[in-house]
Amino acid sequence: MKIATQRIGAGVQVLLPALSCAVLFCSCFLMRSAPPPAPPDPWRTRPKMPMSEDFMRSRGGDIMVFLPKNWFVINTENAMSGDIAGVAVNPPYTASLILHMIRENESVKTRMRREGLGGLARAVFEQRMAKAPSTLKLLKVVDTLEYAGKNFGYYEFTTDTSGVPAVIMRSAVCRSSANFLYEISLVPTPVTASNQPTRDELDSLFQSVLVTALF
Repeated sequence: MKIATQRIGAGVQVLLPALSCAVLFCSCFLMRSAPPPAPPDPWRTRPKMPMSEDFMRSRGGDIMVFLPKNWFVINTENAMSGDIAGVAVNPPYTASLILHMIRENESVKTRMRREGLGGLARAVFEQRMAKAPSTLKLLKVVDTLEYAGKNFGYYEFTTDTSGVPAVIMRSAVCRSSANFLYEISLVPTPVTASNQPTRDELDSLFQSVLVTALF
């Protein structure tokens, strides 16, 4: 009996260190496990600014751009290119939204194949440069900007004219449900120096427009 007790005691002495190692291993494994994913960014799915039920829509109905609250669409049928699907402004006329169809020529197709939506954004800016005096300056390009499950190419540009305050314009390009290309632009229109939207306000406005756009 004494021998059996000694054997049990020896077994326990061997088992305890093994159990301690196992517990330590499990603790280390648990401590090193991947942290839980971060909660989704609400601003990727919800507008920052109040939006209305009014909208601009392409002629084919394959894209709808909802307007910020109190904004309204202006009639441009006789004054704008046929590629302009709609123009909207805020009540003080200090900013405008433009929905524009992009012609998918060979140059645009090549850039899309090589660079995706970011390439489309660069190509559209280059078309602007070709049509306007050399006063435009590209500030930033984001290859893929995702809002509410929709992908955009995004770019910012400004006027580069000496003696004139710089105006930062924002544009997003996308492919609609009908496989057509569109550009949505937010353009400050500083008619007067008073009550101009701040950069943060314009950023929030454009985010809200892109989040709620349908295509």
